[in-house]
Parts: sequence; structure tokens; C-alpha cells
Amino acid sequence: MQIEFLRAGLLPYPQARLLMEERKQHSVQQKKAWFIFTEHPTIYTTGIKTKSEHILDRSIDTFPIRRGGSVTVHSPGQLILYTVFPFRESAGLDIFIRRLEGALLDTLFDFGIPGRANDPDSGVFTPRGKIAFVGIEASARVITHGAALNVHNDLGLYNKIQSCGLTLPAARMQDFLTERVSLEQIISVLEKHLLTRFFGHSLDSLKDISAQRFREIPPAFRVPTAFQYFNEGHYIMAIEMLELTWREESNAETKIILQGFTQLASAFHKIYERPNVKGALSLLQKAHPKLKDISLYIKRPESLHRSIEHVLIRLVKEGIVPGLYITLEGKHDDP
Repeated sequence: MQIEFLRAGLLPYPQARLLMEERKQHSVQQKKAWFIFTEHPTIYTTGIKTKSEHILDRSIDTFPIRRGGSVTVHSPGQLILYTVFPFRESAGLDIFIRRLEGALLDTLFDFGIPGRANDPDSGVFTPRGKIAFVGIEASARVITHGAALNVHNDLGLYNKIQSCGLTLPAARMQDFLTERVSLEQIISVLEKHLLTRFFGHSLDSLKDISAQRFREIPPAFRVPTAFQYFNEGHYIMAIEMLELTWREESNAETKIILQGFTQLASAFHKIYERPNVKGALSLLQKAHPKLKDISLYIKRPESLHRSIEHVLIRLVKEGIVPGLYITLEGKHDDP
């Protein structure tokens, strides 16, 4: 599949929507995806989950659209990423969202900013609040809309809404940095990570990419990055990141836990990427006891244990498994 990046500059929201609409038909016919980078004059857009109480001040123009999520604000200094992506090439909407989040997270990591996803809430969160918002629309066999990343925009505008239905503070990249960064600088980094997430790399090349990423990012980001790869369905990348981390770990107890996570990722690799159900079952059975004390990485480990047990039952009885999602902090914790 071909991917094209378009840097559109500052555009009113209706013009950006027109850019997406113009490319829909070509996306399906040509198996081509566009990622469109822009920023907007101040406007609120409302998604399908918007409730009247989410908008506290109606003095700013709003634009209703059929994307996921609730109301959010767009303003200068916020980087907008729109997609026009053929659904058949997407691996499903959940994976598509996870991969958008992964590209955003890796971009933040490159600027030294800690972040995480917070399933089932879409978007990216930091210790200071929500920094990126994700909402997509699927129609006519194409996925459109995408994500908004706060860079140096006016966060005061969020005080007038309950952004995406969450009563959380908003955060922006500039507040974590000592020097001002431009949207162009961020776009250049984000393009690289979008290619990793969405382009049709071979499994061997994905392994090489994750090994390079291991060398690039600080040690504190390696396990979160591996979990994000896992959640995106990039199991070979999770394996590589976890195995390299495990081999460098000196603490014996932590080493066992990392080995367990590596075996967990390897099991799903054998389920989805290189089918071998018998091998996957063996790996899961080896991984499970190694993951008894994982509170260092996950606040509610019992949830993951129940999920692994469910996967084991499904593998034994049916030879198939549902998806498994690893969350660092627990689904309902405050970011």
C-alpha cells in the first residue's frame, strides 16, 4: 500500500474536511493512504459521543461530525493529523487507533516526554493530563479523521468543555520542554513513526526497527514502548524490545518478569504472525507463572492474569484466542 504525507499548513476545519473527502474514492481504488498535517483557527468539533453538558460555553463556533469521541477544541499551535485510509488495509478500527496512539507516543518519547495510552479511553495521556486526542470515522470503506496533539496551543480553551467527555486537565508538549519546538519539527518525527506503524514492513524489518528503537530511547521508555507494540498487534517488535531489555536487566526478579512478558508476546506472535498454536500454548504456559508479581509494571495485575487464563482456555478448547491488551496503569486509573 502506498502512503503519502501532505503538509497543509493552517486551514479552516471545513477545508481540511474537503481534503479528506476528495481523496476517499482514490484511497479505495488505488489502495492508497494519506496522512494530512494541519492546524486550525479556533473551533470546537463534536463527535458522536458528545452530550450537551460536555460544552460549558457555547460562545465559540462548533462543527458536528460523525467521528468517535466527544467534543474537543482545535486552535493554532495544536498539530492535527487527519487520515484517509482504506479500511481493508487497516487491520480493524481498534488496531488502527492503537497504532495512531503508538506513533504519537513514540514522538513524545523522542522529545523526552512520558506518555501512555489508557484503554478503553482513546488518546494519549501524560502525568500532567491528556496531551493527544484520537477520533476516527469509518464510512465508504475508508477511515478518516485522526488525532490532535497539543504542542503550544492555548490550554485555557479546554476549561469551557469537558474534552472528549473526560474531566481531566489538558497538557501540551511545550510545558515539558525547555525550548520551543515548531509543528514542522514534530511532523518530521511523527512521519517516521507513522511509517513504522502502518507501512507493510516484513517481520524481519520490523524486528530491526524495534532493535534500533531500543538503542534510541531512554531505558525508562522501553517497557512502555514494548507494551504499546503488543497492543498494536506488532508482536515481533514487542518481542525484540522486551528481549533486549530483559538481557540488560541485572535484578533477578525483574529479569524473570521481563522474560515472562517476552514469552507472552512470542505466544501471540505464533498465533497471529507466524501461526503455530501448539507453540503458542507452550509459551503461554511458561509465561504465566513468571508474571505473578507484576505490580512494578501494572497496578491491577489480576486483570491481566484473568485475561491470560481466558486465552489459555480458548486455545485448548478452540485453538483460537481473542485479543489481549496490556495496560501499564490499569484501565480506570487517573493519568
